[in-house]
Amino acid sequence: MIVVVNLPQRFQIVNAKSPVGAGILMLPLLIASGLGSGLGGFLASKKNISSPSLLGATVFTTIGTGLLSSLPTSVQIPARQYGYQVICGIGLGASAANLQIITRFAVKEDESATAIGAMTQIRVLGGSIGLAIASLIFNHRATLSLRGILTPAEVSLLLSNPEAIKVYPPSQIKIIRSLYGNAYRDEMRFALYIAVVAVVAAAFTYQRKPPDVNALMGLNKAPDVQHTAPAGRALTEDDPDSRKHEAEVKE
Repeated sequence: MIVVVNLPQRFQIVNAKSPVGAGILMLPLLIASGLGSGLGGFLASKKNISSPSLLGATVFTTIGTGLLSSLPTSVQIPARQYGYQVICGIGLGASAANLQIITRFAVKEDESATAIGAMTQIRVLGGSIGLAIASLIFNHRATLSLRGILTPAEVSLLLSNPEAIKVYPPSQIKIIRSLYGNAYRDEMRFALYIAVVAVVAAAFTYQRKPPDVNALMGLNKAPDVQHTAPAGRALTEDDPDSRKHEAEVKE
C-alpha cells in the first residue's frame, strides 16, 4: 500500500508529471501485480508450494522496494524504474495470492470463507497502519527539510495538490523537488524494512511435507459405487445382490 501511494505522488511532485501521467507510469507495477497473483495461484493449483512461493514473493517485494528507494531526485525518470516496478509488482501480487492459499489449507473447509475474510481484513489493517507510519515519516522529513523555504501549511498543500508547486519560482521549485525526493526515499526505505520483516515471517510458514493439494480440495475421494442388477431383472428385497448392497451401505 505504501508503494501504491508513494509512487504517484513522487511522479507528480518530483518528476513534474500530471495526475493522468502519474497513473500511466504506474501501469508496470499494476500489470505485474496481476500477473504475479495469477502465477501464484496457478502454481499452487498444481502442487502445494504455497510456502516457498510466498517466501519467493516476499523476496521479490523486498528487492523491488529496495531498488525503488534508490531512485534519484532528478526530474528525469530513469528507465530502470519500470523494471523496479515490475519486480515489486510480481512480489506484491504473488504474496496476496499465496497468503489466501495458505489460509485455505490451514483451516477446515467450512471455515475457509471466514478465515480468508479475516486474513484480508488483517492485510488491509496492516497496510493502513504502515501507510500512516510512512506518512508521518514523510511529513516529518519534508517539514524539517523545507523549513525556511515553505511553511507547514504549504507543505500540506503540496501533498494534497501537487500542481501547487507551479506557483513558486523555478529556482525554488528545483530545491523543493529535490527535498521532496529525499523524503519519498525515506518513506520507501520504511517500506523496505517492512518487506524484510515479511520475508522472515514467510520463512516460518515452511513445511517439510506440505498437505497434498488434491486431498485438501477433495479431489481424491473414491467414486461412489453404484450397484445395479444384471440386465433383464430388478433388485428385490430377497435378492442376494440387494442384501449385499444394503450391508455395504450400513458399513
